Amino acid sequence: SASASSIYTTFFYIVNNFFFINTKKLFFLKIFCIIIAQNDNKKGVKMKISIASDHGGFELKQQLIAHYKSLGITFADFGTSSTDSCDYPDIAHTMVKDILTQNTELGILICGTGIGISIAANRFKGIRAAILYDDFCAEMAKKHNNANIMVFGGRTMKFDDVVRRIDIFLNTEFEGGRHIKRLEKIEEGI
Repeated sequence: SASASSIYTTFFYIVNNFFFINTKKLFFLKIFCIIIAQNDNKKGVKMKISIASDHGGFELKQQLIAHYKSLGITFADFGTSSTDSCDYPDIAHTMVKDILTQNTELGILICGTGIGISIAANRFKGIRAAILYDDFCAEMAKKHNNANIMVFGGRTMKFDDVVRRIDIFLNTEFEGGRHIKRLEKIEEGI
């Protein structure tokens, strides 16, 4: 049977694409759908997560895929498939489009430092990519900013630290409240 999150995701997609709705109402509808998806996740419904890297993050990406696969979590992998040089904007744009079309709820992007790929991702309206360079940032990226993409540096971060930060992020809930107004301003471009 279909989960509540998939039903609300479909509903959001239809409203977003076929009906006129102002930015503020659309934002609250999106937050509502995210909260439903988070509640489903607590009930054992698996969250869909995208992952992608350039050549600088390839090895860390492969380690993360293997680690979480052993825990029963799978990723939609958007490349790259080797350590051969590639352009991080292309990788980021491909994965971001998947998130924006509601195929996956969250994403992980990795480049050498996390900086370039996060800049590329954040060019898209509706994307909030955050570099999780420490545990506190991992918590706040979700709690206050409701980030939908976690970003890491394949050359600057250790595997164990990255796993811990992903777990912190996934186990943190968006606080809402005063933060909703701030996120609206980001979406509207103030």
